[in-house]
Amino acid sequence: MDLSHLKAEKLERASDKGVYGINIQDNNILTDFGVKTDNMILCIPCNTKQMDKAILAAKWIIDNK
Repeated sequence: MDLSHLKAEKLERASDKGVYGINIQDNNILTDFGVKTDNMILCIPCNTKQMDKAILAAKWIIDNK
């Protein structure tokens, strides 16, 4: 999945493997569900057990901005 068009940044005080986040503030799909997205960052930890499902969920949220 190509995420090069997204602004991502490494969060400080993260483990050596790093934690990266994607800004999803004002995401329409989330606000339609009543989620307040002020300063919201989407993160998937590197040790996620179901990475394939996490990526699909992230892609769905990002594609429905």
